[in-house]
Amino acid sequence: MTTTMIFAISAVAQKIDFDMANRQPSEVTADGYTSWMVAQGTTDSKTVDGITITISASGNANMLRSQWSKNDVKTRGLKLTGDGVAAFISDNGNTPNITDKSVAITLTVAGLPSGRHTLQAYHNGVNGYSHLAPLSIRVNGQLVKRGVKQSENASTQEKAAQSYISFDAEDGKNTVITYASEVTEGETFGSSLVYLNALIFDQAYTATQAQSPSRRRRQPFRCRQRHCHPVMDCTIGHCQTPSDSGHTTR
Repeated sequence: MTTTMIFAISAVAQKIDFDMANRQPSEVTADGYTSWMVAQGTTDSKTVDGITITISASGNANMLRSQWSKNDVKTRGLKLTGDGVAAFISDNGNTPNITDKSVAITLTVAGLPSGRHTLQAYHNGVNGYSHLAPLSIRVNGQLVKRGVKQSENASTQEKAAQSYISFDAEDGKNTVITYASEVTEGETFGSSLVYLNALIFDQAYTATQAQSPSRRRRQPFRCRQRHCHPVMDCTIGHCQTPSDSGHTTR
């Protein structure tokens, strides 16, 4: 990706912060982001700069609820990654933790201009659970990533797990993106909930913009994996994708 292209898509980026419900935006919303306090239920919608996003509990999930770590938001100042929305399996209105079933969150996006787009998402658990299930990502039903890590109450925004995908939108057609926890039969996690803390449309992947000096000294090369970022700063034989899925380049 050239510098010119990075600036072009950054100028029109939609940045959404999934916030804890019933709090003041000044308390929970990150600077430069649009707040979305998802209503508890199966689905909710929001329009930002002419783009309408509908978020839904999907797969085995039937309930969306905002979640937060009060300590992470208020003490650590992690307004972006210390709260978010999660998908649950509701039991008569109760939403217990899930450890052995897959759940999903689906985003249906309407109004994107025709052409290539990107979406960066943060996936940081805020409930204190460890050993979170990894995620798969599908766009319009097609698998584009799997093995995407979810972090566990990351102590800084930089340490929070992220995913980054690219996709093509068509005029007059919705784009459907699904994040699902990957759970195989007989497998148990500390939690198999799906967490979304924030969304950033059409902006260069932020981890490529602020790297340590040792990372910058490595020799960059073009990754040939189909769904990776177009150009990544990689170690030899291991592409550091946003999900750090651990695949090797060829």
